[in-house]
Amino acid sequence: MREILFRGKRKDNGEWIVGGVVHDDDKVFIVWTHRLLSKNGAPHFSTMVEVIPETLGQYTGGEDKTGNKIFEGDIVTATEDGDIEIGVIKYETPDCAFIIDTGGCDFVMDYAKDSEIIGNIHDNPKLLEEIK
Repeated sequence: MREILFRGKRKDNGEWIVGGVVHDDDKVFIVWTHRLLSKNGAPHFSTMVEVIPETLGQYTGGEDKTGNKIFEGDIVTATEDGDIEIGVIKYETPDCAFIIDTGGCDFVMDYAKDSEIIGNIHDNPKLLEEIK
């Protein structure tokens, strides 16, 4: 089964959080489930945390060569024809697919295992200068 996850920066402290997504008017929340031990077993509790809407990014379904999950907005290095390029993970609506935008359009799933996450557009905007 395909894992559908979203990532966003918490509005209260700026830390990243991963889980499901809920939109409520102009607010965006990440819902994550955690377990608390009790005498009767391990019940699950869900918590909704408001995130900064601009930081919301979906999990692509792929992992980089070090095993890290690749999310929309990540900046990765990708190897193509022996050349190493830097690109941003984006969702391409016409193709209904996640791409690595290196100036061309490379599909994430074709290069995920050969790529490596080096940052993201929210925490490392200076890396974007290398793409341009």
